[in-house]
Amino acid sequence: VDIEELFGNLSEADACQNTTDDFEFNLEWPEEIGNGSICMITPREGIILEIGKFRLKDDIAISFEQKHHSISFGFIVSGSIKRTLDSEKGQDDFRVYRQGYSVMAYLPESKQNIVRPSMEPQAYHYVHITIDPLLLKIFMEGQLNEMPVGLRNIVNGAEEQFFYQASIMSPAVNATIQQTISCPYQSSLKRLFLEAKTLELISYSLAQAASSADIIRGEPELRSDDIERVLEARNILIRNLEKPPSLLTLAKQVGTNKNKLNKGFRRIFGTSAFDYLRISRLEQARELLDSKKMNVGEAAAHVGYSHQSSFARAFKNHFGTIPTDHRA
Repeated sequence: VDIEELFGNLSEADACQNTTDDFEFNLEWPEEIGNGSICMITPREGIILEIGKFRLKDDIAISFEQKHHSISFGFIVSGSIKRTLDSEKGQDDFRVYRQGYSVMAYLPESKQNIVRPSMEPQAYHYVHITIDPLLLKIFMEGQLNEMPVGLRNIVNGAEEQFFYQASIMSPAVNATIQQTISCPYQSSLKRLFLEAKTLELISYSLAQAASSADIIRGEPELRSDDIERVLEARNILIRNLEKPPSLLTLAKQVGTNKNKLNKGFRRIFGTSAFDYLRISRLEQARELLDSKKMNVGEAAAHVGYSHQSSFARAFKNHFGTIPTDHRA
């Protein structure tokens, strides 16, 4: 399905529904396809904030052309998505991203295809930001060395260069996402608040990318068999959230040592094996709470927390909300 067929010409104001202000409007999904909406907000010229939450009745593949030269920052709150890119070199297959991941990208003059599966327990919920490269350069004046090299080249004028990087969302990002979604203000105060939160999310993303670059600088590329071992270890952790193996045992199970395994996790997922386990536990617990399948105590025990107080503290530190909020 072409996105223009679903929502009309997004550049024309008369194609938008439920206009709430001159900087914000909502796009409602057609009833025959799903339910929910996408809110488009322009906190300042050169920046667009998009907040989407919806469920689909059937699997759907949405295609659209990237016509604008903008840098994007995407944050997946719940659900999953598969994204492919059609370029002059053919179709590049990007991986499936589930909740808890953020993506930083610059994909100029390309046709993209987004596949959103319908048979998932949660609604697809995300926050997406686009910013003009020139505006980002102005914000980062004198500090361009804090940006990944590829992105630095783009803001310096390399408009045809592609950039794509994914990482796991940090607790600070999760907290800011929740504050953005539940903005308590209206009108001009809302615009000011969301501009601040948008810039905060961009800052966190750039800082995390710089930190990852510091970790891997000077190290050789991972070999394909090393990558397979890390992915196998990740799958073992996901299958054993309640009683995971120790790092040493996990490394032996996949045929490597614990230092190499941890380095591999940082290279691929942007975090240590232990942090990946912790985040995965909390994300699964949130899924169980959102779906109303378990109460707080049951969800905590299901993902390996023996004390509900420890679970609640970890949950609040990571998501910025308390577990009982997800049972309401």
